[in-house]
Amino acid sequence: MDLHTIVLERDAAVDARKYGDIVAPMLGVTRLEAKMRIRRGRGILLEDLGEEDARRLAEELLRDGIPVRCVRNEDLPLLPGPRKVIAVERSEATLRYRGAGDKDLCDLPWSDVDVVSLGAVALPEFQDLFPRIRFDAIPPLHRLEGEPGVRDLLRENLILKLNAPPVAERESGKPRPRSDETIFDQLQARFDRKLRVHADIIDAARSVWLRLSMDDFAYAHAADQLKLGEAWGFHLFVQELRTRSARAFTEISAKFQSGADLRDLLFLQLEEFHRYTQWHAVLHHLGLKPL
Repeated sequence: MDLHTIVLERDAAVDARKYGDIVAPMLGVTRLEAKMRIRRGRGILLEDLGEEDARRLAEELLRDGIPVRCVRNEDLPLLPGPRKVIAVERSEATLRYRGAGDKDLCDLPWSDVDVVSLGAVALPEFQDLFPRIRFDAIPPLHRLEGEPGVRDLLRENLILKLNAPPVAERESGKPRPRSDETIFDQLQARFDRKLRVHADIIDAARSVWLRLSMDDFAYAHAADQLKLGEAWGFHLFVQELRTRSARAFTEISAKFQSGADLRDLLFLQLEEFHRYTQWHAVLHHLGLKPL
């Protein structure tokens, strides 16, 4: 059977309630499971669909103004799993890195860096600090038909909550960031042990996928220089990536600047960040750029 994958051409939110009902019979799963898959899609919406179902779903998404590609599974790149990197050294020609458990350094030419994906990922036990509002605790609006004024009041309250600063911002008690602080300093000072900042790097051949985490890696700007870790080392490393491979930065990666809004940088789950990185590798493989 010729199986297909639905790939979004822009980072769009897909209505899980509507499309969960559509894809449940296609996948042979419950509506709840189908909605969960839609929510987890993040660019690579659904995989392993029959051709007729995939094209019908793509047409419906296009009618809703969401540009997509219907791609045969065999035309997608075979990506390796992310490899944890604990140390990085810069050289003029290459990014030199050491994977967890490795003794020797490996080299990735700067010219081969194809995707740079940065993300702040909430740790599971602290996810509730970061969402604007828990939608699963709110009754669907359609169930409030016939109750005068209730729907409008609820809608207005939702808008206010969505526009309010996150709880973590309002109640942290932290002073405003200094002008000389980097975004990584700010994230470390305000959300240390509540989220992790990752950098994923994928090469043009899709044979290397590196994953670095701000809190457990070291960076040396030259082989004979002191290795720096945490926020300062991560900042210097990202600055070098900007200099060498700015074209490879994802849209979210480009937003990691001092004073950035956390909402623009945050992923609530590591799986979501993983798929976002994977999506960009797929787009590049297909010769596309996010719209």
